[in-house]
Amino acid sequence: MSYPPPPGPDRSPTPPSAPAGQHTPDGRWYWDGERWTAVAVSEPTWARPYAPPQTRATAAVVLVAMAAAAEVPVLLGWIVALVRALATGPQPGLTLPPLLAYVTTAALVLGLVGGAIAVPMWMHRAYRNLPALGEQGITWSPGWAAGGWFVPFANFVIPYLCLRDLWRGCGDERPLPKLYLAAWIASYVLLIPESAFFRAGPRPLWYVTAILSDATLIVTGLVLITMIRRISRRQRERQTEIRDG
Repeated sequence: MSYPPPPGPDRSPTPPSAPAGQHTPDGRWYWDGERWTAVAVSEPTWARPYAPPQTRATAAVVLVAMAAAAEVPVLLGWIVALVRALATGPQPGLTLPPLLAYVTTAALVLGLVGGAIAVPMWMHRAYRNLPALGEQGITWSPGWAAGGWFVPFANFVIPYLCLRDLWRGCGDERPLPKLYLAAWIASYVLLIPESAFFRAGPRPLWYVTAILSDATLIVTGLVLITMIRRISRRQRERQTEIRDG
């Protein structure tokens, strides 16, 4: 979109003509065809200048990807166990080669623990950037964006709502926040029948629920990674538009 530069100490007092009805990228100035008019924007008390989220985003992506990747050999092991059970009858529990089991366990623990710290830190930074990027109608705060992950039961809802606010500024119509929420809830719901079938001993239904549980965890991680990267990139682009606009 083309519009004249907003007023400022180094701007010309008579900007070039341009069609009326345009806003600057940060939404703080409106062009009526002849002059700029400041748009009243009510900022929350926690608003701060823009700070790049890329470093925190990289840490979050790496750790979540590590946890998701660690689930892959486990998922493949359950699939093999299911095929064997259907072909020759139930077999003893899932076993992985010792070295692979050690690496998988270490990567899973590091990814889950590290991700549980890195993702909230990234969300705090990204959410705090919203006022500086001209976003309005913000319903939560950076504190809730980070702390909501650690509130029992609410950790299903609050992170989703904050991710939805962040995703809204991306201009991406894919319903990834809803997909993330559905996969996240499904992974926990599937633990109920998986535990029940586990107590009953190795059976095909146990393998099926284990496969579905691990698959939903992998999907959750991949969707979260996609949103983190897309939101962080869009925030950087929007900041550039505001700075150069």
